[in-house]
Amino acid sequence: MKIKFEFPNGYKAEMQKARDDNDFDAWVIRKFTRPIRPLISEPFDIQIDASHFIIDFATDEDAEVFLTLIGGRVIE
Repeated sequence: MKIKFEFPNGYKAEMQKARDDNDFDAWVIRKFTRPIRPLISEPFDIQIDASHFIIDFATDEDAEVFLTLIGGRVIE
C-alpha cells in the first residue's frame, strides 16, 4: 500500500533548516519513519519530494500503523 504524506505548514521552519544543512532526506526519515520502525514488520520504500513523501509498505498492516500514528492518505 502506498501512502502520500504532505508536509503540514507547521514544519516549514524545520524543513528549511534541514534543507540549509543539506539534511532534508535524513530529517524526513528521522521525523516520520523512525517512530514507526519498531511497530512494523517489513521494510518499506520512501520517495521524498519538497512538499511531500510517498511511502510504499509491503503489507497493509504496516501501512495502517503509519496512517494511524503519522497520517497521510492512501494513493495505491
